[in-house]
Amino acid sequence: MLKMDIEYKGGILYVRLEGSLNERNSYKINNYLIPVLEKHNIKYLVYNLRYLDNIDLKGKDAILNSKYVMKKNNGKLLLCKGRREVYDIFKGNRLLTIENEKDVLKFMEA
Repeated sequence: MLKMDIEYKGGILYVRLEGSLNERNSYKINNYLIPVLEKHNIKYLVYNLRYLDNIDLKGKDAILNSKYVMKKNNGKLLLCKGRREVYDIFKGNRLLTIENEKDVLKFMEA
């Protein structure tokens, strides 16, 4: 089961994921979140993976799909680190990472 908590604050869309992101529920990102990103031309997206228990390749692909939308919107996608086994699946994908959501503003200022 996947829970998504979404908050838009200060021009940044925060998506907090909890549970498992897998083939059965990656549609939540692909069919609901990505159209919102496109429609509203969201430029900054932060995925908080802290409470994500596990992720499979379809879940990874869903997150990478949002990276391409951010690129199209001339924006950025950031990952807040979570469990090492969840975070490690993204190695080699050139995703920007931060330790926690508080660091987002520091990243934006730089």
